[in-house]
Amino acid sequence: MKKTLLPHWRKVTANTNHYAKLYKETYEKVGLLPVSEEYILGCHSILYYFRENLVGGFIINDGKMKPLRYFSIIKTDEEIELLLDIEDLEESHLMEICCIFLDKKIAPMYRVLFYVEVLSKTYKFAKFWHKKGILGGSFEKKIQLMQMKLMPHIILKTVINKSLKITGHSKGLVMLYYCPTNEFILRAISVVLQYSFLKLFKKAQKSN
Repeated sequence: MKKTLLPHWRKVTANTNHYAKLYKETYEKVGLLPVSEEYILGCHSILYYFRENLVGGFIINDGKMKPLRYFSIIKTDEEIELLLDIEDLEESHLMEICCIFLDKKIAPMYRVLFYVEVLSKTYKFAKFWHKKGILGGSFEKKIQLMQMKLMPHIILKTVINKSLKITGHSKGLVMLYYCPTNEFILRAISVVLQYSFLKLFKKAQKSN
């Protein structure tokens, strides 16, 4: 039997009702915006396990089978069109990477491996689908700062209020941003190197 480099690390495609439900339940414990099982099944959705524990996941959506999730926070289609016109974009030229979650207790090596997989798959699908841009977004400042190293072009930056389709979160800054596909791979390499160095540096500090 062939041995794998990381025998306790495996991934599963969430293409059944069981895994879609599991993805939904796990993500909604940490995510602000609910995600439907229908959306998960209509996208490229991946779950990661360490030993028998579910530790992470991400979703890539080409916008064809399912509308772009990030635009669901915007009140009307007219507002979406206005924002895209300002950036000289078309919705059909964009794909999104979303609903990312990862157990904070997972070891640094596996964290790096996870994000390498997320970024490489994102770029692979963007090229395969001939997408001109990759869309991202977040409500959390820490995530926004990290993701904007990858996707520096801001589409929307606004305070959550009653005009947005979000309930239960009365305040906070939501941001949507994108990166042209031809810029993404170099930015991804830079972010992975910075992230890896930071994790190794923190680990070295703890051991001293």
